[in-house]
Amino acid sequence: MSPTGGDPHATGGSTPGRGELELTWPGKHAADGSRSLPSRDVERLHLIERFPGPAGDAPNRLVAGDNLRALPALLAEFAGRVDLVYLDPPFGTGDAFHVRPPRAWTSAAHGRADGDGDAPGAHSRREPIAYADREPGGLGGFIAMLAPRLELIRDLLSPTGSLYLHLDGRSVHAAKLLCDEIFGTSSFRNHLAWIYSGRELARRRYSAKHDDLLFYTRGRRWTFHPERILEPLRESSRRALSRHVDDDGHPYVIRYRDGGGFAVRDEPGRTYRQPVPAGTLPRDWFTADYARKSERTGYPTQKPEALLARLVAASSEPGDLVADLFAGSGTAAVVAARLGRRWLAADASPSAIATARRRLLGLPEWGGGFDVAALGDALPAAATLDVAVRRVPGSDPSAPGRARLDGSPGDLRAVAAWAIGSRDGSSAGPSDAPFVAAGAAARDPWTGELATELVADLPGPPVPDGRVAVHPSLARAWTVDGAAVDLPITS
Repeated sequence: MSPTGGDPHATGGSTPGRGELELTWPGKHAADGSRSLPSRDVERLHLIERFPGPAGDAPNRLVAGDNLRALPALLAEFAGRVDLVYLDPPFGTGDAFHVRPPRAWTSAAHGRADGDGDAPGAHSRREPIAYADREPGGLGGFIAMLAPRLELIRDLLSPTGSLYLHLDGRSVHAAKLLCDEIFGTSSFRNHLAWIYSGRELARRRYSAKHDDLLFYTRGRRWTFHPERILEPLRESSRRALSRHVDDDGHPYVIRYRDGGGFAVRDEPGRTYRQPVPAGTLPRDWFTADYARKSERTGYPTQKPEALLARLVAASSEPGDLVADLFAGSGTAAVVAARLGRRWLAADASPSAIATARRRLLGLPEWGGGFDVAALGDALPAAATLDVAVRRVPGSDPSAPGRARLDGSPGDLRAVAAWAIGSRDGSSAGPSDAPFVAAGAAARDPWTGELATELVADLPGPPVPDGRVAVHPSLARAWTVDGAAVDLPITS
């Protein structure tokens, strides 16, 4: 924990004083000149699915719907309790992006981004849309979209919480002024540059090979652990600094006490031994390549796990709550789960929710378990799949049975994930009862493989794999574009 930092803004960002620079945007002020404030009216979040963790609970949350409308409901439950927020909003590129499943999964071609046949956000019109990055009103419209969300997100943060806002050169400078106003200039910590490699396409300007991250904190104290993200020493530096090794095998250098530099040997009274660090302290720029093949989901603009692991490790503790409200492919939630953090994730794109769900179901013990909730107009559409789930009798009557997903090759290929479970009988009525999974299978994001059999008859508690005991009575299947269908388990 750092002992110094910016002033907390418990009730809102500061109003620029005389002589200070002020950013304006459409809708910032009401007709009477007062500052417009985001609505805090709470809309119902419908609990639609539960994937229980080892203890039967589901502390993590995946939310479908516009985050501006979902935030008041999240604030009612989590205000002041979120330790780290990572935001990766659309960058305002003007493109439309489509999900691009791997070739092993589907015969559909790799896509192309609208207007740019070589862009990495490529799509074919046969592929599901992820999102349209076309905020009306240009940069002013982008800031008008971002401002009320940051106002509400500030109130989600704990007193020691941190925000990382991920942008690029098109909007980061205006967004910096916006964050200064909402969080306070003294809460600004860093302007980080994430540097990556890739094709050099520019011919009339410099190739853009970095993104920008603005790092702000809520208050005077915040979590930061640079020792967890040390930069590796260069090989030449490592060799030069490892000429001496102590009895425990740790390298050290000999330095003169008067600041005269390195010494060749110990000279009592004149020198001292300085341990060689495992790496150098992190800088405000770093390199992390795009997602490795094993991570790729087919979702455009997916960020690498190495990038999120760096931020989560440095700015949160195990057990902390991490939120990503422009969740996309779910990288932040996946990394948070793997690093032992709790998480909240939200996105308005049905394809994003489908991708994140599929990815989370591929984690051991489903990443600790999670709920899926949705605003009323973001409930999943009905999928039209000619598939069925049937019981597979076993040769041993005492052994659990299995359920098998059957269908035509084309319809099976459209299934991104499927599960067996039951309706939660504690809910008010069948229409409100969430689907509670007892077993699930997700298509491998890279190879495209999907298990088509699941254990169908779990015994009562204790369940061998530690999950809550749920006797399956139906199945649910999801497509890559976020649609879902419920299926009876037939004999």
